[in-house]
Amino acid sequence: MEPTTSDLPAPAAGRPGRGLAIAGIVCAGLSVLIVPIGLGLSAVVLGALAMKKGERSLGRLAVMLGIVLPIVGTVLAVVVLQRVMPPVAP
Repeated sequence: MEPTTSDLPAPAAGRPGRGLAIAGIVCAGLSVLIVPIGLGLSAVVLGALAMKKGERSLGRLAVMLGIVLPIVGTVLAVVVLQRVMPPVAP
């Protein structure tokens, strides 16, 4: 006889903000390479929502990375573009 859904154990309750925090960390990581302002802001918002739902440590990490990594990405883009683009003569 096959088990029914009532015979199966209930799934363990996960931490509700964990997915939001991980999404925020991924957005922050991508903000180094593409759309630093947009993805950095998204990371901060997702991290704040995760903290509000109880995921304090990963949420805080997402917020911090959402602030720092877009700055790193912007500086990196400026440095690379200065090396690639030829100087403009007056």
